[in-house]
Amino acid sequence: MNTVPLYHKIIGEGEPLIIIHGLFGMSDNWASFAKRVAEERMVILVDARDHGRSP
Repeated sequence: MNTVPLYHKIIGEGEPLIIIHGLFGMSDNWASFAKRVAEERMVILVDARDHGRSP
């Protein structure tokens, strides 16, 4: 089975919150929200396959 590395960005510290964008989006769509939430917890933004910076 082949694996595909997905782009992800981690900001903040604490309890993790994983955010995955919608059908035609990318992790950048959540950047301003993630910055606010990252003041209190760790935020992991992921680009799905063939979206944003993921292959």
